[in-house]
Amino acid sequence: VGISLGPGRFTGLRIGVTCAKTFAFAVGCPITGIDTLQAIAEECPEELSEVTVIADAQRGDLYVGNYRNEGSQWIRQAPITFHPAKEWIGSRSEAETVTGPALERWVGEFPVQCTLLVDHTVPEAKTICEIANRQLETGDTANIWGLEPYYLRKSSAEEQWEHRNRK
Repeated sequence: VGISLGPGRFTGLRIGVTCAKTFAFAVGCPITGIDTLQAIAEECPEELSEVTVIADAQRGDLYVGNYRNEGSQWIRQAPITFHPAKEWIGSRSEAETVTGPALERWVGEFPVQCTLLVDHTVPEAKTICEIANRQLETGDTANIWGLEPYYLRKSSAEEQWEHRNRK
């Protein structure tokens, strides 16, 4: 079983990962987690050497992942980060290729020197399956009990609870 781990929306990730883990446990098969932003990068044109994938982190923020084309797959160059969207977009000072689901919301804010791939913004199930197959073939499996969605920060509810309960 291959499951997209995010980053993404908290509830959707939790439900998806729980269903995948339950299925893998029930049938006794291995499970592997997939970087959602990598799956989006893998759908970009082969002639590109690098791409930045952005996803809406809500509250005016972006998840940002940078990927390099290594021939048969796209490799993340550094940990995924999150930034205030307007600040990050405003700091684009060189030609850069950007894609991802956050383009829908922010496409009009990018400087003209950026190349925006608006046709490659969400991963297809086929791509998730291809990455999962590659990972499973190399033994890149996850412990079913430890596999969790890829969260970069706490949910809004957790942040609000902490704020109310600060002393």
